[in-house]
Amino acid sequence: MILKKIIKRVVKNLFGREVCDFPLAVIAWADVISFDMYDTLIFRSCGDANAVFKEVEKQWNNIHNQYISGFALKRAVAEKKAKKSCKREINLKDIYNEIDGYRITELEELYDYEIKKEIDTAELNNEMYELYKKCIETGKKIVIMSDMYMPKVVLETILRNHGIVDYDEIFVSGDVGESKQSGKLYKKVLSEQIGSYGNILHIGDNVYSDFLMARIMGIKAILYSRKL
Repeated sequence: MILKKIIKRVVKNLFGREVCDFPLAVIAWADVISFDMYDTLIFRSCGDANAVFKEVEKQWNNIHNQYISGFALKRAVAEKKAKKSCKREINLKDIYNEIDGYRITELEELYDYEIKKEIDTAELNNEMYELYKKCIETGKKIVIMSDMYMPKVVLETILRNHGIVDYDEIFVSGDVGESKQSGKLYKKVLSEQIGSYGNILHIGDNVYSDFLMARIMGIKAILYSRKL
């Protein structure tokens, strides 16, 4: 685990680029620009997924007389359990099927709360949005890829809320059943897109799934490093 963290840090330091430092020649070369969604096009205003779970728990307790404690932890544990038990990439329903200690009606309500919180806490990465608009203006085809358990329609709603509507397709691991991390989502995109569109460039923030795995699968990639 420690070695893995060190490798990620080294790769990030060597290859990570802020948007202002992106190689324009590589972007010009590509016919298709593939954007990662979370922490690339979109951030969570609350921080990360675990913060969303805490917001869900807080919302429940603000609305109901029946106080619940520990939901955020149970939700995180359930995701790990779902990943172990499922032979494909998991979705939100898989995760909620693993949460113990609540009635079905309560889980259904918590499920809806989480979707709403995911939408409400999403915020646009303005510098990446500017790059996205330039790609549109120069006639690039746009694909969005996300290793995410949320339903595709939720991600489409988030993008639409922030003015990102001009894209050819969005591939979501929870819907497709394959991920960038495994490389199989890239394989699917290549089989569906490359024949009609041409050269693909992927842009994302994750060292392994957005950068190394993309390159392993034969896709040029830029590792995005957020300006602090």
